Amino acid sequence: RVYKSVLGSEALDNSYFYASRKALIVPSLHGDASLSHVLKVVPLHSWTTLSNFFDKVGLSIDEYESLLGAYGYGKDDVIETDRLLSDGKFCEFYSALEPDIKKGANAAHAGLQRYMADSDVLGKKIALIDIGWWGRMQHALCRELEEAGPSTQVFGFYTGLRGVGVSENASSCNQGMEGF
Repeated sequence: RVYKSVLGSEALDNSYFYASRKALIVPSLHGDASLSHVLKVVPLHSWTTLSNFFDKVGLSIDEYESLLGAYGYGKDDVIETDRLLSDGKFCEFYSALEPDIKKGANAAHAGLQRYMADSDVLGKKIALIDIGWWGRMQHALCRELEEAGPSTQVFGFYTGLRGVGVSENASSCNQGMEGF
């Protein structure tokens, strides 16, 4: 809005598409909710709580108290994300969660697809502006846009980037990233 008020009639046609990191990343799990994929696309710190892990994959941990107890876990237990794939107990626990993660991701995907169609972003050029570091929002948005149909191009502008770029998530949608 400031953009249009400053440039007036010289402003390029633009519109705003509001989405949170979670609103883009959870839907992108609908095609692959495997633990290895989740660890690649979901923003998690090296050490995080199970509560945070559940939140990041779109689940409410309060609904899983009996499952947590069955595996000897508590809501505030800290997990080391770099070692989860080799942790047999956690992998078994995750296998019990995966169908629910996928179900939630499918619902979120359907909602995001409707929102994108209603927002008139399909087939356009998009400038994504985010604080950054890994570009996960852009990669998730591109995965969703590619499924929506018309060719849409996204270029990301970030406060900073940490060595991740388009080549790692190449697609016709993902046009580039710039950190400042």
